[in-house]
Amino acid sequence: MPHNWLKELEQAALRGADAELEAIIAQVPSEYSELSVFLKTMNLDFQFEAILELVNSAHHEINLYKPFKKGNSSR
Repeated sequence: MPHNWLKELEQAALRGADAELEAIIAQVPSEYSELSVFLKTMNLDFQFEAILELVNSAHHEINLYKPFKKGNSSR
């Protein structure tokens, strides 16, 4: 999912804005239906912390796959 979408999801979860989360989750493409179901369930159960953990994991994964910038290699 795009970085902007993750940021919106994160901000809504931090606020506990369940109606806003519902609208954001509705943007998940059908090929990611398992993600959509998980997020809907967590939102309905007010499990905002679980949503935040998922967002943090996604941010971590994105950072792992960012290419090294010239001159910033740790090797």
